[in-house]
Amino acid sequence: MNANGYFQLVFYFAVLLLLAKPLGIYMAEVYEGRSAALRFGRPLERLLYRVSGIDPEKEMRCRSGCRSIRKAWRRSRPILRSIPRSVS
Repeated sequence: MNANGYFQLVFYFAVLLLLAKPLGIYMAEVYEGRSAALRFGRPLERLLYRVSGIDPEKEMRCRSGCRSIRKAWRRSRPILRSIPRSVS
């Protein structure tokens, strides 16, 4: 391994150590339902629930979950097909 490889390892572990505490605090807040990011993400979550036909208050069984995934896939397929493919 050369110097660049050692530098990348040290850099990776330094970033990992620097992000461990803030990410741990954020995850604890999310699991307790106190996160500000949850408030900002709720409109998107509600939209995704509405598009896929999910009622967040009801418990979902396997069959109804599969049905809602198929419904969301069918609704998003025309949008994804309209995106032109890049030619390489």
